[in-house]
Amino acid sequence: MLAGARRGRRKPAHGLREAALPPSSDRPSDGGGDDDLFLRLALAQGTLGLETTRRLRVGPVEVTELSIRLVGVRFPVDLSGGVRRFRHVRGQLARARMELPLADAGGVVLDRARKAMPGCERVVLAATLDGLTVGLSASTWALAFDCVAAPDAQHVRIVVESARGQDLPGPAHVLACRAVDAILAGLASRAGSAFILRDPFQIVARELLPNAGARVPASDGIVVSLGVADDGKSGRIALVGERGAAAPQLSMRTVRSLESAELLAEADDAAIAGDLDRARAAYLTALERAPRHAEAAARLAAIDVAAGDRAEAAFATLSEIASVSDAGLLGSEVLEAMGEVEAAYEAASRAAADEPFGPLSARAWARAARLAPDRAAASSALDEALVRSPSFVEARWSRLEVRLATGDVRGALGDVEHLEANAAGKDERHTVLRRAADLFFQRGRLEESEKLFERSLRYEPRSARAVAGLARSLRDRGRVARALDLFARAVALARKDPDARHEVELDLAEALALYANDRPNAIAHVAAIPQDADVAPTARLHEATWRHELGDVAGAARALHRLRTIAEISVGDAARDRLVAALFEASKLDETLGDPRAARRDLELLVRLRPQHRDASRRLAELARDEHAAPPAPARLEPLIEDEPTAEPPNVAEEPPVADEDLDALAESLTSRLRADPSDAKTAAELAGVLERLGRDMELFALLSARIEESPHEPGLLAQRDDVLRRLADTARSEGRASEAELYESMLFAR
Repeated sequence: MLAGARRGRRKPAHGLREAALPPSSDRPSDGGGDDDLFLRLALAQGTLGLETTRRLRVGPVEVTELSIRLVGVRFPVDLSGGVRRFRHVRGQLARARMELPLADAGGVVLDRARKAMPGCERVVLAATLDGLTVGLSASTWALAFDCVAAPDAQHVRIVVESARGQDLPGPAHVLACRAVDAILAGLASRAGSAFILRDPFQIVARELLPNAGARVPASDGIVVSLGVADDGKSGRIALVGERGAAAPQLSMRTVRSLESAELLAEADDAAIAGDLDRARAAYLTALERAPRHAEAAARLAAIDVAAGDRAEAAFATLSEIASVSDAGLLGSEVLEAMGEVEAAYEAASRAAADEPFGPLSARAWARAARLAPDRAAASSALDEALVRSPSFVEARWSRLEVRLATGDVRGALGDVEHLEANAAGKDERHTVLRRAADLFFQRGRLEESEKLFERSLRYEPRSARAVAGLARSLRDRGRVARALDLFARAVALARKDPDARHEVELDLAEALALYANDRPNAIAHVAAIPQDADVAPTARLHEATWRHELGDVAGAARALHRLRTIAEISVGDAARDRLVAALFEASKLDETLGDPRAARRDLELLVRLRPQHRDASRRLAELARDEHAAPPAPARLEPLIEDEPTAEPPNVAEEPPVADEDLDALAESLTSRLRADPSDAKTAAELAGVLERLGRDMELFALLSARIEESPHEPGLLAQRDDVLRRLADTARSEGRASEAELYESMLFAR
């Protein structure tokens, strides 16, 4: 019995799958001849050895050649026993060659990469002159990087560099190294961004030879080099090992990669471990030792970009090595954060055109579309994105929106067909069609919207959102009776979906009030919507408006108070826009109800949520001016007896003080001049000084806020506004209005 058969199947070492040997009928057995083995005797240079007879597989690796020189065998020798007689003799590995078919390796790489990059859906491997380009992608991100292979005696060093990505959860180089660490787990050790694959042919020999009952040869003295695949295809990379061969000559890029890996090892170790502060300090030290080092600068800038608030530092770092617009997607992110949108668009477009990895190129084009100066450029960029990655759903949706905005209804419907075809299962198709129908509805394409809602109901007939959407389309097309019936049905269907139920109830209430003139029932529906619903601000405003129209002033005031209660607590982004719009309309309604203080509170809450809201700031200033308007002066009493003037003549050298009445008149005059020409900075500055002397801080705050929005870089405006906010806060707190003081303080520290 053979040793391999006697010991049974071995557990694969080094994390590789068991050797994929020929079918069981061709495997070694104790009753077969030498033809059943994948080894044969060979004579070379006066020595006896063993060599493989065919290609063998170890996991994804194909071993195309394996030659062993037997040690201690002297001639003459009896060869009658064949391979079985010599397979236990101690040997030395003389020559070996293995190839990695990249298409076959993709599955193994994907499984291992998911340990470091959860959600990874696709892996692309492409051979280069110096190693590999690796691309990893998921539905929400894409990452690509280069692996430069550098043979070192019987070992191979693999250096990770040129990492780039889009929508990643961290710096691209860090994620790339973590992914390679997971892929080579158990096969290589890491030092910085360099991975050392030790004695790869020894690993392969340990996987193959014991299955044939053969002894594993010694591999010391083997020199590894990169080879060319036998079939000449770029879909394979090859390693060749030969005893006593000359060391291979490394390319210039390989030498640079090894030097960079050694220089940046400490910084890379810290970054991969998650200590970005220590990594940043180490990268800075490396840049001091090697000025303008491109990889060090890029990795340092990536850390600053990931921090979210250090765009200026990243810009300065990248500027030292080249133009930031030439720094690829990283440069585009930095430029966008700096407000240079046009340059960011150009950088993203260049990076997208140069990127070989399809999913990453598509995401880069999608980024360029978002930054595009006009819809034509955005449409062109999205076309490019879908050429590079036809299954890129986000780009397909974005192009659909652009086509609707430009009136290309036929093209938009074509995108809907693609999205529906790519959707998996009826639930996903229903979601796609409902979302598309909403987009068509928002653009006023009611006929197409109606048809798409009907198609979505074919997949999910009991969808409350789809029924409500169809009702909206019918309502706007004039079919009100049918729409009201569908709204009522949608409310009944939405019992188990609170978010949908509240939105549908609001739609039903609006239809009842506007089309059926049934305000009491409309009020009942909106009053039942809870305060924490996304549509609650609109519901409270409608309730107040309809109650006022019915003459219920007290009820309208209560509804507006409930609206202010929503604004005084934190709200999510989904409800913020609704809340801002509702508060502005509520301030008008409060004025109609004769409650200017409540109107002022509405506007104060609005400005806290959206400080750049010019209309709210202007109206808030007007309310403050009206509140602080001085009462009319009493009529002057003429003296009964006119005495002779005894006062000394005034000193013409002294300027008489300006009365408050004169300052008020001056403020009114300057305000009128500024309304006629809002860009008159001199008049604005003069008005600010007058308002400050009058102590009308609320009007001054509104004026300064508007000036900051128009001229954000004008010196002194921010400091002056901060002084006003401090005075307002101090005044409110001294008068016992603690919540108002907190409002001003929150605005003071908001930026």
